[in-house]
Amino acid sequence: MNLTSVLGKLFDENFNRSAEVIIRSPGRVNLIGEHTDYNGGLSLPFAIDRYVMVGISRRVDGQIRLLSNDQNGIFEISIEDLLKSPALGGWVRYPLGVFQTLIARGLPLGGCDVGVVSDLPMGAGLSSSAALLAGVGLALMESFGFELSKSELVEVIHFAESHYGGSPVGYLDQMAIVQSKANHALRIDFSDKSTLDVGLPFGEVAIFDSRVKHSISAGGYGLRRRECEEAAQRLGVASLSLASLSDAYDKLDDLHYRRTRHVLNENSRVSRVVDSLRKGLDVGIYLTASHASLRDDFEVSCKELDLIVDEALHFGASGARMVGGGFGGSVLVLGGDWEALSRSLEVKFNAMSLVEPKVLIVSTTGTLQRVA
Repeated sequence: MNLTSVLGKLFDENFNRSAEVIIRSPGRVNLIGEHTDYNGGLSLPFAIDRYVMVGISRRVDGQIRLLSNDQNGIFEISIEDLLKSPALGGWVRYPLGVFQTLIARGLPLGGCDVGVVSDLPMGAGLSSSAALLAGVGLALMESFGFELSKSELVEVIHFAESHYGGSPVGYLDQMAIVQSKANHALRIDFSDKSTLDVGLPFGEVAIFDSRVKHSISAGGYGLRRRECEEAAQRLGVASLSLASLSDAYDKLDDLHYRRTRHVLNENSRVSRVVDSLRKGLDVGIYLTASHASLRDDFEVSCKELDLIVDEALHFGASGARMVGGGFGGSVLVLGGDWEALSRSLEVKFNAMSLVEPKVLIVSTTGTLQRVA
């Protein structure tokens, strides 16, 4: 899909004009470090070459018109009415949340036409909502002529998703999309939001979308956050990453101990992967261990994700794990025979009366940027 052409057609047919500013905002894959961001730990995401593309053109009448190629109809609201509407439903709550957040910060926004097209699957654990927010944020910056640093843009879109999108997210998605460099992973230490660029020796990975859709705002993600907060409180630490496993064993019940064990071991795996990448060593074993921990200790996997991981290892992958918040979404597969794996999964999923997974071969070249 040529997103630029699709966006141009969307604008021409619905707004009878061209987009003045076009932003390409990437999805992200988290190589390792899952459910560690809101626990003050470590993660290692990278941006991919699947995008949300946002076009914008200013208006003089104070109206905001929003349109997406995978949603029905134009949504229209005035700036004045938006300020009176603290809660909006549907997909528009994400882009309008960025408007509301920026207006609350005193930034000069006006009416505009906003069009959105994408080849980034929704609900697949690839951060489609954060990519939309980042794209809208940068589009408004470029269109209305104000400046935000990367860290400030991260704060804006994080607040928009958490407050207006109704999703209690950490900072992983926003930082990965806004701050990643092409062909690098971004090691993030969420205790202080410091980052480190880590070169990636592989140019492509396979993402197998289980097609079990999930929503961060649906409840399971929030429950895991609360469990981690409870564990940290019982251990007397500000964040779970500051806990010790021995202390957790002594003071926590089984459920909270296992949640803690995942976070602490996952942080260790991130550090080992960074070290291995720098030395040119394979990192697959750590990915597979991460999946086992997410399945057994954190309990956010599902039978479809587990089957994909098991089959990936059977067909020669050096490592595989679920990515994203869990309860559905996708599996990252490093190496192996992706075509044979895809054929096998089609047979096995059909035999179980499940919809077979879709495979995306993605590169590590994604970046957030203005393209027109």
